[in-house]
Amino acid sequence: PAQALLVATHLALCPHCRGVVDRLDTVGSALFLGADPRAGRPPLGFDTDAALAAMLGRLDEPAPPEPIRAMPPAAGPGDIPMPLRELTGPLASVPFRRAAPGVWRFDLPLTRADRPVCLVSLAPGLAVPDHKHSAEERGLVLTGGFTDETGHYLRGDVTWRSAEETEPHRQRIDDGERCVVLMVDDGPKIPTTAVGKFVNFLFRI
Repeated sequence: PAQALLVATHLALCPHCRGVVDRLDTVGSALFLGADPRAGRPPLGFDTDAALAAMLGRLDEPAPPEPIRAMPPAAGPGDIPMPLRELTGPLASVPFRRAAPGVWRFDLPLTRADRPVCLVSLAPGLAVPDHKHSAEERGLVLTGGFTDETGHYLRGDVTWRSAEETEPHRQRIDDGERCVVLMVDDGPKIPTTAVGKFVNFLFRI
């Protein structure tokens, strides 16, 4: 679910990827419509007539009421897009907590102790202490940007790093505005410097 949330939020920000998904949906629909119906025959002993009668009987039943859910206001330019905004509300109202100097964090309902799923807000110009990853790390930039050894990431960009990468990960946040990132990690980060280990110990990032 956490990866699906990241992908869906990225699609809301990336017209190119939405076009790719639309084309794949078209191909999948064509394959489904062209499939041999005999390949989907029910198993022996399945009473298709009874199943059809039960389904038709349910057509006259009243539909269950849809749950009333307060939707967050429409996102403005640079705000958190749907579907992530359903969990966070507008960016200005996200209740971040201070996690370390220059770092604020908001844990999403999907987070677990061994698998962080959170919004991280990083101060402009911040140099994130070198670290490695105990498992895969995925990040989607929502505002601002940062640079690491693989490139420069801005709103809508996704970074995906494997635990198999042995070189320390170095990130520098762009100047000008805070960088807010949706993080979906399969495990905690591992600091590789004395400063990083000290900060990690104090704040339990």
